[in-house]
Amino acid sequence: MAGNYLKKRLRVNFISVVISQTLVLFVLGIFSILLLNARQIAINLKENLTLLVVLKQDVGTADARRLLKVFEADPRIRTAELITREEAAQTLKEELDEDFVEFLGYNPLSDVIEVKLQAQYTEPGEMEIVENYLKSDPIVDEVVIDKDLMYLMNANISKLSYLAVAVAVILLLVSIGLINSSIRLSIFSSRFIIRTMQLVGATYWFIIRPYILTAVVQGAVSGMLASGAIYLLYYYGRGWLTDLMIDISGLENLVIFPVLILLGMLISFLCTFFAMNKYLKLDIERLYL
Repeated sequence: MAGNYLKKRLRVNFISVVISQTLVLFVLGIFSILLLNARQIAINLKENLTLLVVLKQDVGTADARRLLKVFEADPRIRTAELITREEAAQTLKEELDEDFVEFLGYNPLSDVIEVKLQAQYTEPGEMEIVENYLKSDPIVDEVVIDKDLMYLMNANISKLSYLAVAVAVILLLVSIGLINSSIRLSIFSSRFIIRTMQLVGATYWFIIRPYILTAVVQGAVSGMLASGAIYLLYYYGRGWLTDLMIDISGLENLVIFPVLILLGMLISFLCTFFAMNKYLKLDIERLYL
């Protein structure tokens, strides 16, 4: 009866520690992936910044397409797309649910070329050079750029990178603290068993070996569960993750999974080792505190 109770309690302790470790490693893994992809996310944001090259009203389609080809051949420009006045009018008609062209008697819109630059050319200095280049063609009326957004984005991306590293370090320390607390609570419930083994003459390694092995297994299981949960999150949310240019199928992201498993094993081993040493050296009077 006592043996069954002890086995049940050990099983409950094992599961509770695994669950707490899995949650902590899951959060740490998610943040690590975001940190690894921070540079690509920043590049993606910059490359999706849209410049509108508005052409003059009297420009024909042939001239507009000629300018489009010039833009497409420029290595600084990632994509260029021509939106004719007719296409723009049709889009606006669908959005307003009203035919404003028929109401006005003419189409007041101009042909527009939507331009997206390579990331390195979205910096303020480079952007000004590109803007002057886009304006240089005589058929261009104006170039529309959301400069406030551009300056804000460039100013904050580097700050966010440093902040992300700081948060990652803090999160790692918090993770170690939480895992350490879970393991200490688990060992605390076995402190009388540990003392009994000492009293009957069990050696140091004989006592700690099963706890160390259990801790390593807990860490490995927690790491695998956390990795599996992260992959499932990616699998079912890959649509919006792809929009952010996050693809954990890449080698630099897949390395997170074995790292989480090894990290779980290492933290569990170290926390268990130090906790065991504490209770092995504890005075018998303090066992009841």
